[in-house]
Amino acid sequence: MAIESQIWAAIRDCVNRTSRKPFRWGGLSGYQQLETIGQILRSLPCREIDTDYLSLLSVWIDQALSNNLSVALDLEQANLWLR
Repeated sequence: MAIESQIWAAIRDCVNRTSRKPFRWGGLSGYQQLETIGQILRSLPCREIDTDYLSLLSVWIDQALSNNLSVALDLEQANLWLR
């Protein structure tokens, strides 16, 4: 259960909130954090994802990444342009 709470805390940290600046928290940084969390969950061997919760969480993360890919790419382009 400790792993699940750490993963959940990491996800909560990268969730987009209206009070956060787009290139700092949430937005591009949050998407990249969520992408990393998804990669870690997908890289775990099946025997290490021993709970239904982590398996379901991996699916939810993949859906969130898929739904927000175009926005993240637009933000990344805007960030590069502004810099």
